[in-house]
Amino acid sequence: MAMTYRHRNGAVTDGNTWYLMALDGTLATPGPLTVPQGMNRITQIIVGFGDIAPTGAVSDEGYILKLTGVADGEAIINLGASTLHGTTKGNLGSPWGAQRYDVDIPVKPNAILSPYICATLGVDTSAPQLDLTLGFST
Repeated sequence: MAMTYRHRNGAVTDGNTWYLMALDGTLATPGPLTVPQGMNRITQIIVGFGDIAPTGAVSDEGYILKLTGVADGEAIINLGASTLHGTTKGNLGSPWGAQRYDVDIPVKPNAILSPYICATLGVDTSAPQLDLTLGFST
């Protein structure tokens, strides 16, 4: 099965708020993505969590992904949570690296998808960020 991947990234400034994820290479330009030609399913979701400006030694957040434009209209996926312990002088990243979820979400070729991220903020979450890669297949 041939796979094609599309990537977006996102920063969260307020908890419990949906943010359209940003185009590659920027956190300042939100934008949708197009389902690759000939692909009709999302079969993988790969995510990495982090906090680029922790003000304390702990950063807790839960992440939820909302995809609009899928064949059924909308998909909401709980991506998990992270508790990051580190230092106040640097970035905190997920100690387990990126996570891959195997999914089966129908999409239409060339459809426009809008990936939104929401963080349910916990303790000392000053600048949580998330990288998202969608794996498409037939």
